Amino acid sequence: MNDRMDELLSRLPSEPPTSDLAARIVQAVSQRRQARRRWRRVGLAALASGLGGFVLLLSSWSEAIGVLPAAGSLPDASSLSQWITAFLAAPQEALVDLADSAIAWEAALSEGIGVLLLLGIVLLTVGACGGLARLLVRAAPRNGYSHGKGVHV
Repeated sequence: MNDRMDELLSRLPSEPPTSDLAARIVQAVSQRRQARRRWRRVGLAALASGLGGFVLLLSSWSEAIGVLPAAGSLPDASSLSQWITAFLAAPQEALVDLADSAIAWEAALSEGIGVLLLLGIVLLTVGACGGLARLLVRAAPRNGYSHGKGVHV
C-alpha cells in the first residue's frame, strides 16, 4: 500500500500550485457536467428514436411480413459458385445478368415496403447508433490517471 501512495505522491508537482488552479478545476468540472448532459440527451434521443421505430414497425407488421418472401430470393452458395464460373467464362455477360437480377430483387423488395416500415427501420437504426455511441463514451476512461500521464485539469 505504501508503494502506491509513494507513486501517487511522486506525481504531485514539487512547485506550489498556480494561482489559477482553482479556476481551472472549476472549469474542468463544469465541462464534464456539460458533456454528461449532452451525452444524456443523446441517450434519451436514441431511446426515443428506437421506441418510435419499434412502434412504427409494430404498426406496419403486415408490410414487414410481406417483405420476407423477397429475402428468400437471395442467392445461395451453389448459385454463387455458378455465378463465379459464369463470370470467369464471360465476365461482361455475368455482370449484366447480376445487375438484372439485383434490379429485379430490389423491385420485388421495394413493392412491399411502405413508408411507415421504412421510417421505422431508419428510426431503429438511428436509435441503435446513438445507443452504441453512448455506450462507447461510457467505456472511455474519465480520469487523468488511467493513461499514466499525470493530472489533466
